[in-house]
Amino acid sequence: MISAPTQNASNGTNLRASTQTGQASYTIRSGDTLGALAQRFGTDISTLAQANGIANPNRIFVGDTIAIPQGSTRFHTVSRGDTLHVIARNAGLSVREVLEANPNIRNPDRIYPGDRIALPAGSITTETPNPQTTLSTRSVEPPTSVTSVSETSFNGDTLSLTQADINNIKRTLQTEWVPSAGEGQARGIIDTILNRTASGRWGDTVSEVVNARYQFSDINGPVSWRDGRTSVEQIPMAQVTGRVDRLVDSYLAQRANGQPSSIGSHLNYANPHYSDARNLSWINRLDGPVLGRGDAIHRHGTVPELNRHRPGEFSVGLPDSAPIGVPHNQPH
Repeated sequence: MISAPTQNASNGTNLRASTQTGQASYTIRSGDTLGALAQRFGTDISTLAQANGIANPNRIFVGDTIAIPQGSTRFHTVSRGDTLHVIARNAGLSVREVLEANPNIRNPDRIYPGDRIALPAGSITTETPNPQTTLSTRSVEPPTSVTSVSETSFNGDTLSLTQADINNIKRTLQTEWVPSAGEGQARGIIDTILNRTASGRWGDTVSEVVNARYQFSDINGPVSWRDGRTSVEQIPMAQVTGRVDRLVDSYLAQRANGQPSSIGSHLNYANPHYSDARNLSWINRLDGPVLGRGDAIHRHGTVPELNRHRPGEFSVGLPDSAPIGVPHNQPH
């Protein structure tokens, strides 16, 4: 569920390795705290502060670049062409060491673009795929037309998605959608994610949008924290059901073929039946579509302070790998 709309956070993927020092660095984004960064990179506040000469751990600034001490856990985002063997080799690790650090990977031959893989202490990796290797992926029907997309972009008319964006929409929908509530609810969730990405208010990629703190409760909120999860990339693609996988492909294909958003340009939704009483005042004022059934409903709308961030009409562009021809399922 999307909760109070005033929070914002980084997606935790702005990590890079310095070719001069061999040490990873991270550029601070809105919503970051030193405590959260220390937890994310497998270190502690004191070590992180000392390594960067930070006198007051409660005062860090957006845009500053901090060094991530050696011995901290680093992450690799899977790209098309990656295999676990190549990722491990590039990081100076064995496949066994990588698997031990990622118990969620049940089959080392089945990793997917967008998956986020932890690399144990002392390793550095770049995120350049090896074109000579192949990646096991689920088959998709061939596209009838394609838009080549290498990175998320929004030019004011078209929101161009990457395969990683699409996978993160699937992961998020897996946690947010109640299938018994109907596919209309699912489409509303997808459109909210697309609208937020187009708005730029929470970030420029789907990852940044859904990883924003306190926004999607089972991605980076109290529900996910109980499971030790703070990002969508920590949800294995293997947990995405076939129904969710097909529904996202189907609906994005329809959006790419010109179907308008099911919720207009709205940016918020919440279920009043499962929300904290303190949030009901803004939830009950949402005046957009109500999607779902029974207690599993989402009230859509936009809180007043976010109205200026609502995007105009835009189309959706899909990457070469995404099916944008005949959808899997027509909406009911």
